[in-house]
Amino acid sequence: MKTRKVVVLKEVANDLKSGKLFYEAKKVFGLYRMLAKRFSYAIYYQIKNDTVHVVAILPIRRDPKWIKNQLRGRI
Repeated sequence: MKTRKVVVLKEVANDLKSGKLFYEAKKVFGLYRMLAKRFSYAIYYQIKNDTVHVVAILPIRRDPKWIKNQLRGRI
C-alpha cells in the first residue's frame, strides 16, 4: 500500500476543539463513544487526566445487551 502525504489546515484545530466538546456530552454505558463513518462500528473510550484510553471497538448492529456485556469487563 502506498503512503500519502497528509496536509492539515489550521482550521482543523478548531474542528477538534468543537468535536471534543460535542463528544464530552455523549456518553454510553459510562464511556465516550465515537461512531465510525464507513463501518458500523463504535469506538468506546474514557478520558483519565490527559490520556484517552480506548476500551473497545464494537459493531453497533449487535444487541445492546451484548455490547454492554463486552464493555463490562473492560472498564
